[in-house]
Amino acid sequence: MEKSLLKEGNQLRKILYESSIFYNDQLIKAEEERDKRIYAMKKEFGDDFNLSKAKDLYHNDQLETFVKNKNVLNRTVVDKNRIVQLIDPIYFVKENTSGPLDYRSHLFAPEKKVFGTYIDTFTFNVLMIWLMSLFLYITLYFEWLKKLIDGAEVIFSKLFSKES
Repeated sequence: MEKSLLKEGNQLRKILYESSIFYNDQLIKAEEERDKRIYAMKKEFGDDFNLSKAKDLYHNDQLETFVKNKNVLNRTVVDKNRIVQLIDPIYFVKENTSGPLDYRSHLFAPEKKVFGTYIDTFTFNVLMIWLMSLFLYITLYFEWLKKLIDGAEVIFSKLFSKES
C-alpha cells in the first residue's frame, strides 16, 4: 500500500511540476505581450506616455469589482461533482452548448458560441441589434402591428359579443 501511495504521490508531483512549467510559460508570454503593448503605446503617444496616469483616467475600480465578481465570499462551489469558479467570470468561456443556436452564456462572457464558432460578445451584440432593427423595420413596413391589433380586436369583439 505504501508503494502505491508513493507512486501516486510521485505522479501527482510530476503533474504539478509540469503544470507549473506550463503556467510559468503562459505568464512569461502574457508579460511579453503586455510589454509589447506598452512599447507600442509609448511609440504612438511619445515617450511622455505614462501608463499609471492612463490607468487612473480610464480605469473604474467599481466596474472591475462588479465584472470580476470580487465581492463573492466563496470563490468556488461544488456542483454535480464539479468545481465551479465564481470569481473572474469575465475570463470564462462556456464550453458546452446544446445546439447551434444556443448562444446563452453568462452576462460578461468574452465570447459566444453560435453555429459552432466563437464570436466575441461585442460583435454578437451588434449583430443582434442590427437583426432586431431589421425585424422591427419589416414589422413597421408591412404594418404587422396594426394587423395584429385589428385581428385581436376582431377576436375579442366576437368573444365578448357572444357572451352578452
